[in-house]
Amino acid sequence: MAARICVVGSVNMDTFVSTPRIPCAGETILGGDILHCVGGKGANQAIAARRGGAEVTFVGAVGDDAQGRTVRAEFTHSGIETRLLATVNVPTASAIVAVAESGENAIIVSPGANYAVDGAMVDVARSSILDADVLVLQLELKTEAVVRAAEIAAAVGTPAIVNAAPIPADLKPVLAVLESCDVLIMNEVECAAVCQQTRRSPASLGPQLVIETRGAAGLVFWVKGMEYAIAASVLPPEMSVIDTVGAGDAFVGVLATRWAELRSAGALDESGIRDVMYWAAAAGALACTKRGAGAAMPTRAQIVKLLQMQS
Repeated sequence: MAARICVVGSVNMDTFVSTPRIPCAGETILGGDILHCVGGKGANQAIAARRGGAEVTFVGAVGDDAQGRTVRAEFTHSGIETRLLATVNVPTASAIVAVAESGENAIIVSPGANYAVDGAMVDVARSSILDADVLVLQLELKTEAVVRAAEIAAAVGTPAIVNAAPIPADLKPVLAVLESCDVLIMNEVECAAVCQQTRRSPASLGPQLVIETRGAAGLVFWVKGMEYAIAASVLPPEMSVIDTVGAGDAFVGVLATRWAELRSAGALDESGIRDVMYWAAAAGALACTKRGAGAAMPTRAQIVKLLQMQS
């Protein structure tokens, strides 16, 4: 049986522009082709989980506009359940993404309809959170929505995976969510910020599993205070990094899928957790080989093929 995942999160329409490099303040440079596609951390993670083999329900909001209709159509095409994707009287969120030849990127997000998601809207999703094998959250919605979703998950016994991104300047409103979730995922910058503000090490933050992704340097994770490391997934010679946008979201979505699968099978021992990490790392690497965010999320078959090549 496929893993059942409920994602409470953000969704944007992204506009990508290629550029030789990221411009400095006050500088104007000529870019390349424009690409429009569905993005946002929540949407990317939902698409990654779906392509990774899970059944996915998405809780969020879009505007009553062309962009919102495009998002809804893309979700439906991907097989993501959209009955809890609300249409609100606020423009669909948008993001402008500059992608340099090196793969480096700079992003500006206008939250739009994402900030219309509130606690009441999340309350409507209670049964979907109850029925899910895992709830996936990020910090790209208003704090009220994130906190309420985590509270519901705790009340009904659904495990929660939280991606602490984007990291807020003040963690206090979401600190309880980060400390009480089952799996906490951060990159190096986010991990440093959380540890600085809490004055705690990653090993003592609270979740059963804490993960710090380090890009090309791989990742480190902590299980019950014990530290482990895994090298980055290596792409075959015929594949190259085009842009890194969405790599972290691919990691989160596929990790949630594989974690839920192995948890249901009672196989989340040390070997199982390492298996989860390898799957997620492979997904993140593959996402770097295509332009865009949601469009770059790999399929389960592609992940399995890459893992077989590495074994």
